[in-house]
Amino acid sequence: MDPVVAQVTICNLQAGRYDDSLCRNTTPIQSQIFPALTLTAAQVLSARLRLE
Repeated sequence: MDPVVAQVTICNLQAGRYDDSLCRNTTPIQSQIFPALTLTAAQVLSARLRLE
């Protein structure tokens, strides 16, 4: 998570290497472990900011 540039980086392990994907604003986060997850990058970042 990088609240300064308002993006969330998702890392997926593929064939022993990590592939990164960036999610910004209203881009839905796609998780291989939690396929039913329906959060956007903005929702994650706003929750993170409230915890500080």
